[in-house]
Amino acid sequence: IASGTAAIATAVLREDPDLVLGTGDLLAEGGDLDGWREVAEAHRALFAQVLYLPALGNHELINDPEARTFRSFFPQADRRYYQVQHGRVLVIALDSNRPNEPAQTRFLAAALRAAPPSTTRIVILHHPPFSVGAHCGSWQEIPDWLALFERHRVDLVIGGHDHAYQRAERNGVAYFVSGGGGAPLYDRASCPEPDEAAVQQYRSAYHYLRVDIDAAGAVSVTARGPGALPFDQVRLP
Repeated sequence: IASGTAAIATAVLREDPDLVLGTGDLLAEGGDLDGWREVAEAHRALFAQVLYLPALGNHELINDPEARTFRSFFPQADRRYYQVQHGRVLVIALDSNRPNEPAQTRFLAAALRAAPPSTTRIVILHHPPFSVGAHCGSWQEIPDWLALFERHRVDLVIGGHDHAYQRAERNGVAYFVSGGGGAPLYDRASCPEPDEAAVQQYRSAYHYLRVDIDAAGAVSVTARGPGALPFDQVRLP
């Protein structure tokens, strides 16, 4: 576990959140049981006090291709993807290691279709649809998911994978990359035109995102480092 991970977890707890979302890659190798013990220790207070909902990353699959340890840590992810209704917020966690998988696409469509109009819809997944980091975006692999995000007016899609902060927008959907939890950071890369056109902000920084939803359902997102002033803030339309 990177040395900054505990600092991020402490800073997140100081925000007094209702729930915490994770974008995956909690450790370097999913088959490393000592690594999972370090995850538990670094996040001890956070796991004990707040509902923590993570997406499955690619590193959790290294030497554990069925994500057995991840799924035992987070029973709601038994299928590797899941949904949680928390008040007026619907969180949908997808397994982007299996992009556009038909079963997941059906699950996503059903979850979004069933959500009442007043619901704030948040999707988390590890591989960001749009990115100008080292890996670029996964948009080519998930056309059906993107269409559902747009059709059902998903409020917020949050990915990880690229170790930086990014804010993007495409066809009325807000996309964020939050991959600054402690691992070595990435510089901006040259990526295909859809990524370049979508990404509006990029910062190579350790950080977390604070998402605020007011009584009317308006969503604001603030990016900040542990112990630092915010470096990006946006109110979503």
